[in-house]
Amino acid sequence: MTYPGSLTVTALLFLLSLGLLLHHVRTWQRTRRRQDLSPEDRRYHRRQFFRRVLGSSLMGLLTVGLFVGLNFVSHRQSPLFFVSFWCGMVGLGVWMGLLAMVDLWSVSRYGKRKRGELLNQRREMERELHRFRSHQSNGKQKAVRRADS
Repeated sequence: MTYPGSLTVTALLFLLSLGLLLHHVRTWQRTRRRQDLSPEDRRYHRRQFFRRVLGSSLMGLLTVGLFVGLNFVSHRQSPLFFVSFWCGMVGLGVWMGLLAMVDLWSVSRYGKRKRGELLNQRREMERELHRFRSHQSNGKQKAVRRADS
């Protein structure tokens, strides 16, 4: 890729990482204002915010690093610096990938917990509905079909 082409790609990816950072900050500001979140939900969203800000920052850093490495770092000038630089870039990429996997795992775990809570609420509402219908029959017990059977 030519220098102007790599500069264009770098600029676009860097702007994308800045846009993601802005999105994460705005989402966090909205989430912080919510009064209906449990302490556990707040903790989840706070950790998610930090993971995603770190991931977007790493993406921006990697973008700039790749541009610099491809256009200005030469193995002829200093082989040790060249190898160290690219090992650092690979390390940042691995860190970003691991962070993404942790985020996926965390979202999955949070979703399963929330689904369990909703199912428990549904069961409780069905029990209340069953009790209400039973008492509504003027003391006569009538069979009520449950929704989950």
